[in-house]
Amino acid sequence: MVEQLAPDDQVLLIQIVRRRLAEQRRRVLAEEIAEAREAYGRGEVNRGTVADLLPLQKRYVENIDGVYRLTGARVSLDSLVYAFWRGQTAESIAQSFPVLTLEQVYGALTFYLANKSEVDAYLEKGEEEFRALREEVHAQDPMFYQKLADSRRPEA
Repeated sequence: MVEQLAPDDQVLLIQIVRRRLAEQRRRVLAEEIAEAREAYGRGEVNRGTVADLLPLQKRYVENIDGVYRLTGARVSLDSLVYAFWRGQTAESIAQSFPVLTLEQVYGALTFYLANKSEVDAYLEKGEEEFRALREEVHAQDPMFYQKLADSRRPEA
């Protein structure tokens, strides 16, 4: 988790992520401008500014029924944030989730960093709900969970 890193390392990690996100945004913008210029050159669009030709800002994360997911994928934002907290890079996260592009991962991490307090509160709420549900389930059949715990202990 990021919180387990020394404060100087946290600052360094944030700087690295910000630099990579800025580089990714510059590359995407340059590609979109080049595509817009080509379309204009082919006469596929009316005369206007390049900004008129660019698509609206992309949304990488959506909140559906109170659950943050990556747009167009069935991957929760939780999964990416926890991987990020474990110190994974955007590249390694993208490799762990083959359905996501590197752009989507960077976009989701940007969303997280821009909305950190809101997303952290959302994650904490989810963890609290999980703890409450686990306690409720354990209370329904305590003997089963005791046997399960005993089976996990190494024999003396």
